[in-house]
Amino acid sequence: MAYRAEWQYDEAWTYLGILRSSPGEIAAYTKFKLANNHVFNSLYFHWLQGLGAKTELTYRLSSLLSYVLYNLFLYRLLEQAGYKRANWSFIVLFLLPYMGYFALGRGYAPALTCFTISLYYYKSFAERKSLAHLLYFILSGSLAALSLFSFLFPFIAMVLLLALGNFKTVLKPRYLIVMLIVLPVMLYVYVMGKVVNTYDLYIIGGNSLFRNGALSSVLSYLSLGEMVSQHLFLLFKVALCITGLPAVIVLIKRRVLYTEHVIILVAILLMLAAHYLFAAKYPMSRGLLYILLLFYLPFIYASAKKNYLLGIHLLVVAALGICNMDLLLKKSMRHKSYDALAYVSKTHKPLFVDNVNPNVQLYDYLFFHNSVKLLQYEMEEPEVSKSFYRALDTVSYVICTQANLKVKGANTLFSKIYKLPEGDFYIRKK
Repeated sequence: MAYRAEWQYDEAWTYLGILRSSPGEIAAYTKFKLANNHVFNSLYFHWLQGLGAKTELTYRLSSLLSYVLYNLFLYRLLEQAGYKRANWSFIVLFLLPYMGYFALGRGYAPALTCFTISLYYYKSFAERKSLAHLLYFILSGSLAALSLFSFLFPFIAMVLLLALGNFKTVLKPRYLIVMLIVLPVMLYVYVMGKVVNTYDLYIIGGNSLFRNGALSSVLSYLSLGEMVSQHLFLLFKVALCITGLPAVIVLIKRRVLYTEHVIILVAILLMLAAHYLFAAKYPMSRGLLYILLLFYLPFIYASAKKNYLLGIHLLVVAALGICNMDLLLKKSMRHKSYDALAYVSKTHKPLFVDNVNPNVQLYDYLFFHNSVKLLQYEMEEPEVSKSFYRALDTVSYVICTQANLKVKGANTLFSKIYKLPEGDFYIRKK
């Protein structure tokens, strides 16, 4: 998928957003002040831009390589908990919907990988009190928070829990010096987070924790809300809830307080504090990927003692994960926006795109030297109807969803050439 899929919206937005920016300007959010600026990922993009790299796969290598470390430390976490892989329920952890990010040039996969590493060393330090393991925990957790700002909450949650549980140990000079690394990380995320909150009007965040808010968005994300029809989405959500509640009751009855679930609770309290003290927005959906990992790791640990209620819920989660991967793979096998631009460039006629998608602009910039005349309009603009009809009167080629074309009553004027990952490519009928 990393090789075949076209530039995704956020990947293209990042590429174009950091053009003609220096590494210092990227890190300081001087020009590109949006949440899309995942600092380490943006710096990696900047380096590749300097090398003249153009292929999507090249820009996704950091995520692909992080997948190796993710697997390694996930196995270590399972071994640490005494889990026997003969059970096979651990496969669920490789089917959660965030797995697709390991094939994209974004900060999500490196952040999740670094967080997984930090979780391993957090638990390891609790057992061994090793200074080296404390250092690895702090460094990997800091990298996770810097890769994706929303990961600061679970990282600080672990820091607080570690300090409280090992108070005398962390007060020793060498241990304390290592712990102090957290302070500049917190300060950087706080300062740059304020910049993002101020300038990014479309940030994926909200002012609610529960209803239509952060936690409900995690359930919606797991239910493939962005991938399937409303009918299937509701069906998947009901299936998760009906099978999930009995599984949670099984865990409660076993009277085991799992570290991962405690981290979630403390992270939520920190989000509440940040919201009310600093007006920070609650992260939503993909900004809370760590919750899925932390929530389901104990389910995998507990499944070592076979229980059909746990098994049924994990089976539902696995089925949704397989469905998600199937949809992503099918999408990646379609024609790219590049193909539409290549088609149009030979005619020297304008191409109308009914919604601003930066990947079309990026392909034009990389391969056609901005020679294709693009007409783009946001579907949310008040004057979009007039703009839409005006554009359709003048163009021969359109990238548009079939539904939008039909709503505007122009579906009889154009015929589809081929399907794209986002919308379809149409030509005016003669």
